[in-house]
Parts: sequence; C-alpha cells; structure tokens
Amino acid sequence: MSNPLSVSLSSPMRTCPVRSFNEWDPLEEVIVGSLEGAVMPPSHITVTRTILPLAAQLYRVFGGHRYPRIMVSAARRELEGFVKLQAEGVAVKRPDIMDFTVRALTPF
Repeated sequence: MSNPLSVSLSSPMRTCPVRSFNEWDPLEEVIVGSLEGAVMPPSHITVTRTILPLAAQLYRVFGGHRYPRIMVSAARRELEGFVKLQAEGVAVKRPDIMDFTVRALTPF
C-alpha cells in the first residue's frame, strides 16, 4: 500500500482541499456552510424520485422558494454548534454567501 502522504503532482488529490486518511486523528478543520438565501431544491426528477411521495408534492409547490423561518432557525442553531469547535482548536472555514434564487446559466 502506498503512503497517503506522498501525493504526486499529477494526482487529483493535489487539487482537493479536503483529505481524510483515517477516522481516529483529531479533527483539524471543518467547512461550515451558510443558510443565508437558502432555498428548497426545485421540483426535478433528481430530487422528487429519491424522497417520499408526500415530500415530493411539497417540492412541486415550494421548490425554488426560501425555506420556512422555523426550519432555518433550527438549522442555524445546528450550524453554530459547529462554529463552536473553534474553542476546541478546530479551524472553521465559512464559504461566501450565495444567492440561490439566481438561475445558473451557460453560454449555450
């Protein structure tokens, strides 16, 4: 077995910022997302075919709209729990806030 720390320059691992070689070492860094502007996924077959039928009906009505405040506030409390890992010496990274209501476009 090769040494996981010896990565060649052509290896795809070189460009990936996330690495885990075992599950026993102390946590060093975590990426904690943001709920600002979070919206429900659109009603698309890739979403609705993998969830319960009742939930799929909700996505048909609410897909692409912002999550209800009660859901966002509960999720925000959970995310802030991850941010508290800084007190334990874990580096916490936060991505830039994005507007998820803007449709993705390509030149085609």
